[in-house]
Amino acid sequence: MNVTIINKSDRTGGAAVAAMRLAKALVKIGASVRFLAQEKKTDESFVNASSKSWLAKQIHFLYFLFEVAFNTIITAGKKYRFQYSPAIFGSNIIEH
Repeated sequence: MNVTIINKSDRTGGAAVAAMRLAKALVKIGASVRFLAQEKKTDESFVNASSKSWLAKQIHFLYFLFEVAFNTIITAGKKYRFQYSPAIFGSNIIEH
């Protein structure tokens, strides 16, 4: 089984911790795992960084801020905030 996990980070935040636990469990049962993270902070061999240069990291962070700002403006009430993502601002990961 081939699995690719995509997340903003491989260590920071609850989603990163859960994704890393999943990746390690899959490796343990013999799956072929790739973990694509915008911010690589671990030494795991199956983790690849999508942002390699300093400039790319800064641009991707700005995209993230724009997405948060857009979602905050569009979803006026907190009830619906972050329940969807229009993915207007994002990073192209097709080469990965």
